[in-house]
Amino acid sequence: PEANAPVAKPPLAKGPMSPGAKAAVVKNPLAKAALAKTPLGKMPPVKAPGGKAALPKGAIVVKVGGGKAAGPKAAVGPKAANRVPPRLREGLDFSQGAVQAMLQALNSSKLWPGTHPLDESALAALLSVHSEIALEILHEVEEKGTAGTLRDPSAYVRRAVALSSREKEGRARNLG
Repeated sequence: PEANAPVAKPPLAKGPMSPGAKAAVVKNPLAKAALAKTPLGKMPPVKAPGGKAALPKGAIVVKVGGGKAAGPKAAVGPKAANRVPPRLREGLDFSQGAVQAMLQALNSSKLWPGTHPLDESALAALLSVHSEIALEILHEVEEKGTAGTLRDPSAYVRRAVALSSREKEGRARNLG
């Protein structure tokens, strides 16, 4: 009995249709998917690249001061006028030569004003520690210089070398 039941046909447009005309198509609007919105207070913290905190959307950012030196020939750091250019050494082993070459490359990169922002004292300090530590310090200097957060690269290098020496002494004391 069900096999003989009439098949439902889709409704056709009323009225005469020309032979080349297309039938009207009825579009059903799609239901909108429900979005779950998490309150801002319960959102997981998101780290922004570069270690800076992520700001909520629509936050107003106010910059105080320019953060830049007064001009292209402005002094960098407190003793910029007294800087001694790094004295290039010959006869260094390969890794110390790499440290010296990277210091030269950073000086010529123009990340900071002046002809030799990394001076003789910075090179001497870097050559006094293990080459891996020295290269790591120079990579940090390059990152901070590219980000514009480092004003005196020589002072940073001297301080980093001093801190690494103190850490090494502390480890030796703890082991002995």
